[in-house]
Amino acid sequence: MSSAEVTWHGSPLLGSALAIGIFDGVHIGHQVILQEGIKENMPVVALTFDPHPTSVFAPDRVPTRLLTLNNRIAQLSIHGATSVAVMKFSSQFS
Repeated sequence: MSSAEVTWHGSPLLGSALAIGIFDGVHIGHQVILQEGIKENMPVVALTFDPHPTSVFAPDRVPTRLLTLNNRIAQLSIHGATSVAVMKFSSQFS
């Protein structure tokens, strides 16, 4: 069994809907996922990764970031996330 360090920004996970992704830009598909949790009257937790997983697997092909981590957290909150968990992505985690 392995574990990973997660940094939480918000309330606990218990009884929550969970959306997992990079969320760079929080596009309409991400927004729909977040809204589904709200529609079900559940706290919505977004789990994101930092740095981008591509930086571990293919450092020469890392996509240009649209948002900083802090901006991603803010945008996720604006679009309904009650909590954001940031998982440090590393070769050990992967």
